[in-house]
Amino acid sequence: MSAAAESTMPATASVVVVERDQADLAPVIALHPMQRPEIGTEQTDLLARIAELEARVADLQDRNRELASDLDNALDQLSGHALHDEQERLVHAPTWSPWTASMSQEGHQR
Repeated sequence: MSAAAESTMPATASVVVVERDQADLAPVIALHPMQRPEIGTEQTDLLARIAELEARVADLQDRNRELASDLDNALDQLSGHALHDEQERLVHAPTWSPWTASMSQEGHQR
């Protein structure tokens, strides 16, 4: 914020900073409701915890993508097997046909 804006709206700057601090701490409190930060905890400790949690979230998102890819591959493989089985069920090789039995005969014998 510029100096002119701060001189005309001095209260706005402090309110925005307070809201931002609360917004930064909200994920930490929400993720660990049983481990609320103590009153004397310093901001650097909280920022370190936020960084650790963000790294863990990134790792979990990567793992989630890997599992989704594995699941997608398994479903593709299963659908391929099901398609192959369905094709085998629908296409039957004839065991005997009058047309194939008469192919070796000629004339009226056919």
